[in-house]
Amino acid sequence: MTPESSATQTRRSMQLAVNASPSAMVLVDESGLIVMVNASIADLFGYEEDELIRQPIEKLVPARFAASHKQLRENYLLAPSTRSMGRGRELFGVHKSGAEIPIEIGLNYLHSELGTMILASVVDISERRAQDKKLRAALKEKEVLLSEIHHRVKNNLQIIDSLIGLQSETVTGERVLAAFQNSQNRIRSIAMIHQILYESQDFSKVVFQTVLENLIDNLTQSYGIDISKIDITINVSDVALPLDKGIPLCLIINELVSNTFKHAFPNGMTGTLSLGLQSIADKQLEFSIEDSGVGFSESFMLRDSNSLGLHLVRTIVDQLGGELEIHRSNPTRFAIRFAEDLEL
Repeated sequence: MTPESSATQTRRSMQLAVNASPSAMVLVDESGLIVMVNASIADLFGYEEDELIRQPIEKLVPARFAASHKQLRENYLLAPSTRSMGRGRELFGVHKSGAEIPIEIGLNYLHSELGTMILASVVDISERRAQDKKLRAALKEKEVLLSEIHHRVKNNLQIIDSLIGLQSETVTGERVLAAFQNSQNRIRSIAMIHQILYESQDFSKVVFQTVLENLIDNLTQSYGIDISKIDITINVSDVALPLDKGIPLCLIINELVSNTFKHAFPNGMTGTLSLGLQSIADKQLEFSIEDSGVGFSESFMLRDSNSLGLHLVRTIVDQLGGELEIHRSNPTRFAIRFAEDLEL
């Protein structure tokens, strides 16, 4: 077989392969001229097949990219490989009408009697881009909606807080006023989480370090705590909780910290208060609150307590499917463990 007949056979084989491909295919020589195309590439760019043969490949590239494309093509030939073109960049072809087409390109290099060739498969991704655009618009709309919901919930809770505050001015008796104050603090705790979510970029979960800091600040002001007498420390690992766990846990913290401020340090007693939230073994989270105050009596039993706040703690721990451990004094410590991946 002569060299010429071998090259002819190679050309025929390559043409058959290009024509048989279900993808849009274009074969380009080392100088950047189009050697072969199939019907799919012609249809994609709006040309007859013979209009493209021996034309520079830049004919299918938008004018604004033509110069850089030529340089990229030459660089590719220095170290050819099978790979996608323009990884991480948006690629465009240009239709005969002048309209730009978003595309993806896969590159293959071939060595034959015809010389080194670049075989490119081209995929029109216009529909995919349109779907992506719709999806991004829908996600943005959802984010705006969630933001507005959190904002409205927070505002409504603040209105309820204000109404309770106004109502408390018309009642007398320490127990009644204390009940109003406790209700306000619970409402503020929930409103605070919604405020944090409203300001956040992620509405699915809250960073609990921020929650704890804001909650403690709110409670110290509410109860008029002299922070020079109580050393408060917060130790939270890199934990972000979903809303369905964040709000219940926030209510637990509100009750336990409130209880500490009201009862643990009587008569101006000084001491320490530590709060922590940590990941522990077996995909568990542990929240702990510990103080150096007067503690509970040995006869204290949480389930027998008539305190609404402690009853709420017990109920929410059960809701979380968690375990509650109490150390009554020296130091007084509550530890709550629950599953990290729990979905309520």
